[in-house]
Amino acid sequence: MRGGPRPGVLLLHGLGVRPLWMALLARDLRREGFDPVLNLGWPRKAPSAEAAVEDLARRLRRRFPGGVPPLHGVGYSAGGLLLRRLQGRGDLPPGGRLVTLGTPHRGAAKAAALGGRRWFRFLFGGLGRDLQPGSEWLRSLPPLPADSLCIYAATGRPRGRSRFIEGDDDGVVEVVSAAPPGCRSWCAGNVYHGFLPWLPRVRRRVVEELRAAEAAGTEAAAAGASER
Repeated sequence: MRGGPRPGVLLLHGLGVRPLWMALLARDLRREGFDPVLNLGWPRKAPSAEAAVEDLARRLRRRFPGGVPPLHGVGYSAGGLLLRRLQGRGDLPPGGRLVTLGTPHRGAAKAAALGGRRWFRFLFGGLGRDLQPGSEWLRSLPPLPADSLCIYAATGRPRGRSRFIEGDDDGVVEVVSAAPPGCRSWCAGNVYHGFLPWLPRVRRRVVEELRAAEAAGTEAAAAGASER
C-alpha cells in the first residue's frame, strides 16, 4: 500500500453533459487514493471554447489560491481539448499525465455536418463551432504531450456508427480524430461514444495509466537523487 495520497486529478466532462458523466471514474480514483479529485463542470452554452477554458481557469485559481499544483488530467470528449488548452496556457502546470476519452483532437466531422442546423447552434453555441475540423481554436491548441493516452472506441469496420462520418467512429467522433496518428492509444472496443466514461474497463484503464505515471515519476525522482 502507498503511504500517502496520490497526486490530484482534474476530470472534465464532454459537450452537452454534466459532471455526473465522470462520477463513477471520480469515485474509482478517490478509492485509489488520488487526492484531490476535481470533477468540474463547465458552461454548456459558453460563447466559445476559450470562454469555457477561462471559466475553468478562474475556478482552479479559486480552489488553489497559493498556486495550482501538478494535476493529472482526464477529459471526456471536448473535455480533453479543454485540458490541452489549460496546459498550453499554463493554467494547469506540467507534471501530470493527460488521458482523453473519445476526444476529437482533430475536430469532429459530425459537428461540421450538423453545425448549420438551428437546433445544434441552440444546444451548443460557439463550442460546437470550435469543435469543427480546421477551426481557428483547434489550430491554437498545443500538441498532445508525448506521454498522453488517447482512449477511443471503434466498430472495427470500414464504416462506423454515424452516417455523417467517413471511416470508423463511435457514433460521434471518428477514430482518426480520437486516436490521431503518433499518439499513444488504447481501444475500448465497440461502444457508443456516450458510454465511454461509464465502462468498467475504461475506468480501470484510466486508473492503471495514472498509477503507471506515478510509478514513473517516483523512479525518475529516485534516479535523480542517486546522481546528486
